[in-house]
Amino acid sequence: MNVKITYEKRDISVPKKVAEFLEADKRRIKAQGRSDRRHLSKGELEPMLDRYVTDLYSTEETALRNLTLKNLRSAIANLDTDEKRLIRYKYYEEYTHRQIWDIFKVSKMAITKRLKKLHTKLRDSMIA
Repeated sequence: MNVKITYEKRDISVPKKVAEFLEADKRRIKAQGRSDRRHLSKGELEPMLDRYVTDLYSTEETALRNLTLKNLRSAIANLDTDEKRLIRYKYYEEYTHRQIWDIFKVSKMAITKRLKKLHTKLRDSMIA
């Protein structure tokens, strides 16, 4: 069951468990901030490590990235065999357009157009 939440001023739909987790994490971070302020008020010279400053992404951003990756994997699973091969050669094996052209026996322009169509197809399936 999906619920709507607001993220970066946009409404998005996420599974209920993810929404509950994100809400609990927000409360935890808010409580940690209050605890940090009390700790700092004991004395300016008292050392304090803020473990959240070193995190690259917040928990909310990580959860949304994971959802995006799940949607992307699902979208890729729905592609036909040649489209999957093209993605594998271009992004996983990092072939040049020339190398892909040799494999598919089509022009470099055709490879460019196929990749552009694939990007559009994947983007549209991610939005839907």
